[in-house]
Amino acid sequence: MDAIIFNIAGDVPVVTKAWTAGIVVMSVLTSTTIVQPSSTLYNFDLAFKKGQYLRVLYSLFDYGELNHWFLFGVMIMLSQLADVEKTVQKRSQYLWMIFVLSGMIIAMSKWIQPHESLAHVVHKNLLYYKMRIDIQSGAEDRFRGVMSPLMVRLLLDVMALSSANSLCGIMMTYLPAQLYFFFEQIVSKVYGVELCQPPNQWLQRSVQRSTVEGENENENGNEQLQE
Repeated sequence: MDAIIFNIAGDVPVVTKAWTAGIVVMSVLTSTTIVQPSSTLYNFDLAFKKGQYLRVLYSLFDYGELNHWFLFGVMIMLSQLADVEKTVQKRSQYLWMIFVLSGMIIAMSKWIQPHESLAHVVHKNLLYYKMRIDIQSGAEDRFRGVMSPLMVRLLLDVMALSSANSLCGIMMTYLPAQLYFFFEQIVSKVYGVELCQPPNQWLQRSVQRSTVEGENENENGNEQLQE
């Protein structure tokens, strides 16, 4: 626990710090039964048809029972998500990506029940996004001759397959991030439309556009008066 606190207080981006702190707090709450462990189990029907909306929030911070394996997993998660956040660079962009991925995962869960908590599924999608960025930038060239991180992950997922339902559950850890990557890196660059920009950047661009248009109108009006 001391190591986690030290790392959270250290050189870790803000969003990753906050999420990790929330995960640790949730684990403490469920381990002490202040929050019943059963209430962290996410199911679309329970959350949205029976109005148990807290299940969504709890599941986004549920990383398991407080024990040595939990501490080990959180330390790895802290390192991995810090790398993802540093790759994205802009905090607002990273928050928006987490929000969009979470929304897509929750939408998919109407038909596919996640095999893990939403925290795990979002985490795996963020890691897959980072792997796709590394592949595009050529950062995985250093793994030539050995298995890349993506190949290792795919192999582990194939070994975990036991049924069609498990295949759908595994796809949930890839598809949202793949769609996000496609719209951000492919569609945006081909068509010049930044589809994955957070709302605040859309607002800033619209304000700047309105300001420029207003200045142009004023300049045209002044020129007409001078003529």
